[in-house]
This record gives sequence, C-alpha cells and structure tokens, in this order.
Amino acid sequence: MSDNPREELTNLAVALRRTVQRKKTRFLPGKKGPWLSKPLKTEISQIPPLFTPESVLSSFTDNPDLSKAERLARLRDHIGDCKRCPLGVSRIQLAFGVGNPDAKVLFIGEGPGYAEDRKGEPFVGPAGQLLDKILAATDLSRHPVEPSWKWIYIANMVKCHPMIDPSDNTKRSNDRPPTAEEMAVCSPFLLAQIRIIRPLFIVALGNTAGQALLKTEETISKFRGKWVDFTVEGGPHPIRFMPTYHPAALLRNSSLKKVVWEDMKNLKAALEAAVQP
Repeated sequence: MSDNPREELTNLAVALRRTVQRKKTRFLPGKKGPWLSKPLKTEISQIPPLFTPESVLSSFTDNPDLSKAERLARLRDHIGDCKRCPLGVSRIQLAFGVGNPDAKVLFIGEGPGYAEDRKGEPFVGPAGQLLDKILAATDLSRHPVEPSWKWIYIANMVKCHPMIDPSDNTKRSNDRPPTAEEMAVCSPFLLAQIRIIRPLFIVALGNTAGQALLKTEETISKFRGKWVDFTVEGGPHPIRFMPTYHPAALLRNSSLKKVVWEDMKNLKAALEAAVQP
C-alpha cells in the first residue's frame, strides 16, 4: 500500500476503470423505482474526479445560527450525488445518517451494505434489525422518543456501499469494509456531522470504525468497552468514546452478545448520569 492516500485512491480508480471495461454492468431487475429509471452504464469518462480529504468540505460553510436539523440538511445538500471517490459510481443510494439532530449518543458503523444501499439509511438490514433490538433493550431508539435524550443518531465511516465487485450492484454477499483511502475522503463529512450534532457520547460499532477513529491497528477485542476522550478539530469539548462489536459480528458469533450487553449497560449508566439534573 502506498503511503500517499491520493496515489492509493488513484490506483483504486484505475482498478475500477478496468473492471468496468471488462464486465457488463447490470442494475436492479424488477419493479422500477427512483434508482431503476435507467441502467447503470459507467464509461471511463464518468469515473469521478479524485478529491483529497482537505478539499471535500472546501466549499461548505456551516451556519451555527441555524438549527442542527437545518445544518445537517445543508451538509447533505453539499454532499449531493457524491462521486468524490469510486464508491459513488456503483452505489445506488447514499446513506447520510438517521436520527436525532441533537442526539446525546452517536453510533458509527463502517459503511452501508446491500439493504442500506437500497433504502439510503444506515443499519436497516439484519445487523440493523439487531441494533434496533439492542437499542430498545437499552431504552434508546433511532426514532423520535420522549425524553428526547433517548433518541440517538446513526452514521457510518463512509456513506456509499463498498462492494467486492463494484461492476454488479445487484449481487448479495457483495459487501466489504471500506478502505483507509475511501474513509479518508468521506470522513470529513462524518466529522462535520459530529461538529453539528455535538453528542456527549460516541459508540463505534466494529473493528473498522474503531480502528479508524482511534487511529490504531489493534483489533476490536483489545479496545472494546473502554472509554476514551475523542476530540474533533473545531468541534465541541472532548466526547466520551467507546467501541463495541458490530451487530453483524453478533449474528456470526452469539457469544459476543454478553460483552456487547455489558458495553451497552455501561453506556446507559453514563448517559443517564450525564442527563440527570
């Protein structure tokens, strides 16, 4: 791997060009929908220009005088039909984030999968359904609920579906973790969301998100369940940050449910202590 993220991203784009040239790209069969109006025909000229992490927010100006909901909406408009990295060529829908713009707790996963790519919302597949059950058991929700501090926000390290075979977005079991270069290009959007939402707590779901945000090569088993202070440049006070296992890992290994439940009880206690008068 190159030490230069831009060079590595260039290599990724070249590889994608070759894949597009080799294979005939198919699109979703069946009923027409907002993403089915025309087939996906990607020519070399349509491969996105390369953006550096520093440039993706260069034309975005946040306005703290607006509500957090309005500020997030403006950020989403700025992202647009994003093709700043090759993930934007093959994905169906961008999954920006979902939940309370004024959330006390922000959950961060690695990236959209097959189901999320179709709905445009993080964590709606089997792992997302398990996450909803975990949230409910902790008395939290991605949907509006009273008191509002129990209404959380969910986002991902990247907002487009990373695929093993990006030439065919109809395939199931085609998910992969995002690369460091893909996260580098997309992470400024996530950091902007954090600066706007200003959560008290962040929970990283899984190895990929935990390693990226903590800037460590240790595995999730080494750092899960441990609180650290997380600071975003230009953002709020240090945020209490804790990684835990991704719900998908629990679907593969049910023995992990016990430790995740311990982590969630830890989060619940810390959150209730923070919001109590």
